Amino acid sequence: MVILFALTTAYAQEITLRDRIKAEHIFNFGLNIKWKKDKKFKKFTIGVLGKDSVMYKAIKASCRFRLLKWKPIEVVKFNSIKEITETHMLYVNYNMNDSIDVITENIINYNTLLITDSCRNNKTMINFFPPNSIRKVEINDQNIKNKGMKVLPLLYMIAKKYEEDWQGLYKKSEEELKLEKEKFEEQSKILAQQQQEIALRKKNIDSLNAGIVQQKKELEIQKQSLAKLTDDVKEKETSLFDKVQQLFKQEQKINVQEGKILNQQKDIKEQEDKIKIQEAAVGKQQAELALQQDEIEKGKSLIEQQQSTLTKNLVQIKKQQLILYFFIVVFLLIFVMIFFIYRSYKIKKRANRELQIKNSEILQQKEEIESQRDNLKELNEELYQQKEEIVSQRDEIEKQKNETEILHAELTSSIQYALRIQSAILPPAKYIQEYLPLHFILYKPRDIVSGDFYWFYKGKRKLYFVAADCTGHGVPGAIMSMMGTALLNEIANTVPGEINAAEILNLLRDNLIKSLHQVSSFYSEAKTGMTEVKDGMDITLCIIDRENRKLQFAGANNPLYIVSKDEIKCSGNYTKKESASVCLYDIKPDKMPVGLHVKDNSVFTNIEIDIHENASVYMLSDGYQDQFGGNKNSETGKKFKATRLKDLLMFVNEKSMEEQFSILSDEFDKWKGKLSQVDDVLVIGFKV
Repeated sequence: MVILFALTTAYAQEITLRDRIKAEHIFNFGLNIKWKKDKKFKKFTIGVLGKDSVMYKAIKASCRFRLLKWKPIEVVKFNSIKEITETHMLYVNYNMNDSIDVITENIINYNTLLITDSCRNNKTMINFFPPNSIRKVEINDQNIKNKGMKVLPLLYMIAKKYEEDWQGLYKKSEEELKLEKEKFEEQSKILAQQQQEIALRKKNIDSLNAGIVQQKKELEIQKQSLAKLTDDVKEKETSLFDKVQQLFKQEQKINVQEGKILNQQKDIKEQEDKIKIQEAAVGKQQAELALQQDEIEKGKSLIEQQQSTLTKNLVQIKKQQLILYFFIVVFLLIFVMIFFIYRSYKIKKRANRELQIKNSEILQQKEEIESQRDNLKELNEELYQQKEEIVSQRDEIEKQKNETEILHAELTSSIQYALRIQSAILPPAKYIQEYLPLHFILYKPRDIVSGDFYWFYKGKRKLYFVAADCTGHGVPGAIMSMMGTALLNEIANTVPGEINAAEILNLLRDNLIKSLHQVSSFYSEAKTGMTEVKDGMDITLCIIDRENRKLQFAGANNPLYIVSKDEIKCSGNYTKKESASVCLYDIKPDKMPVGLHVKDNSVFTNIEIDIHENASVYMLSDGYQDQFGGNKNSETGKKFKATRLKDLLMFVNEKSMEEQFSILSDEFDKWKGKLSQVDDVLVIGFKV
C-alpha cells in the first residue's frame, strides 16, 4: 500500500503536457505585454502562488537559459498571500481562486500582471479556462490597461493558437487512452498466467528446501566431531613448539652474556690506563697553578699601589677643575662688564659727536650773528628745551614699548585661556565616538582661537550634528562661536519634542538677532538708539536617524556633500559629479546666513535624504577651499577651490575615517606651503 501511495503521489507531481503548454504561454505573455520602465529593472520576475509546486517547476523549466525583455528570469514561489512581493507576473493556482479579491488588494500598488486558472472573478487579467470549456484563454484588456501595461497585438494570435493546441491535445489524449486500455488488458492476462506458473514453482521449491534442511543438519553433526579432533591435535603441537622456543632463547641469552663479559674486561683495562695518564697530567697542572697564584698575588699588590696613586690624582684634578670653573666665571663676568662699558662708551661717544656737531653749528651761528647775542640766547634756550623734550619722548617711547610687550603677553595668555574655554565648550571626542563611531573632524583655527565651531547632541532617537562658520576669526569669531554653542544648547534643552532641522535654524536666527540687538538699516540709530550689526554665521545642520537611514539637512550658505556608489533620494535641490566608481551629491543650502539679512523674514528649507550604508557625508566651512597656495615660487598662490575639494573627497571616500583625516590634513598643509592660513578650517566627515 505504501509503495502504491508513493507511486500515485509521484505521478501527481509529474509535469504534464498541459502544464508545459501553460508555462510556455506564460513566457509568451511576458514577451507580448509592455510594462512601464521596461529598461530600468535588472531582472524579470515571475511569481507562482499556491501549495502545488507543479506549475512552479514547469515555469522554471520553461524559463531556464532564456531571457525576457533582455533580462534574466527569476521564478519565485509563494505558499501564502502574506508572502507575495512585487513581481512582473503572478500566476495563481486554481485552488486559490476564492481569494482573488484579497490577492488583488495585496498587489494593488504593484505593476503586476495577474494570471489565473479556471477563475470566474472579473478582476483577473489573463485567465486559463478548464479543458472542457469552449474558450481556453481570456484576456481582460481593460484591467491590464488600468495597471499601466499595454497588450501587443501578437498576444491575441498566441491565445488563439493556444486553443487550437488544446483541441489537438485532447484528440490525441483520447486515442492514447484507448491504446493504453488495450495494452493494460493484454498485460493483465499475461500476469494471471505468470502467477499460476509461479505458484507451481513455489511448491517444487518447498519440497527441495525440506531435503536440503535435513542434509544440512547431518553435515553440522560431522563438522562438530571433526572440530574436536583438530582442536586436540593443535593443543599438543603448540605445547611442543613452545618448549623448543624456550630452549632456543636460553641458549641465545647465555651467548650474549659471555660476549658482554669479555667486552667489559677490555673496557676496564683501557680505563685503568687512562686514569694513570690523567693522574700525571693533574700533577703537572697543580704545579702550574701554584706558580700562577704567586704571580696573581704580586699583581694584586701592584694594583693596590696604582689605585692609591689614582685617588691622589683624582683629588688634584677636582681641585684644578674648581679653580678652572672659578676663572671661567670671573672671565665671563669681566667680559660682560667690558661689553657694557664698551656699549656705554659707544653711546657716550655718539652723543658727544652729536653734541660736537650741534656746538659747531652754534659756534658758527655765534660768529655769524655776534651782534644778535640776545636772540642767540633765546635760541639756545629753545634748543635746550627741545633736547629735554626729545629725551622725555624717548623715555616715553621706551615706556610704551614695555607696556605694549606686557599687554601682548597678557593678551596672548588670555587668548590661550580663551582657547581652553572654547575647547571645553566643544563636544568631547569620546562623546561623539560613542554614538557615531565612523567620523572624523579636521579643525584648524587660523589664530589661536577659532570662529569655526562644531556642535553635537544626542536626542531621544536621533543625533544632531552642526558645522558652523561665524563672522570673523580669532577672538571675535570665538565669541560668536561660544554664543552659537550656547544658543544651540538652549534650543536643545528648552524646546519640547522633536523639531526638524529648518525649525532649529529659524529659532537660532531669532535668538541670535535678539542677543546681538540687531536692527536693519531702516531702523537707524536715531530712531532706536541701536546700531546696525550684521554679525552672523553660516551653518550646516544634519539630523541623523540611524535606525531608518534617513538624514535631515538645513543649510545657511554652507552646502552638504554626500559621496555614494548608489543613488540617493533627496527632497531638495542638488547637483551631481560622477566618476568611474562613485558620485558626489552637492546639496544646495539656503542663500542666507543665520543672522540679520535681507531675507531674515524667510524660513529655512528642511531637506530629507535617504542614504545607503556605505555613503559618506561631509559638512564643512569655506576655509579649506579658500586657502591660497599650490605654487612654491609664488608669494600669493591661487585658491584651492570647491571643485578640487570635491575631487579629493571622491578620492578618499572608500578609505577609513582616520586615513581620510590624515590625507585631507596633509593635502591642506602641502597646498598652503609657506603662505599664511587665510581662514579657519573645519571639515567633518561621517558614515551612518
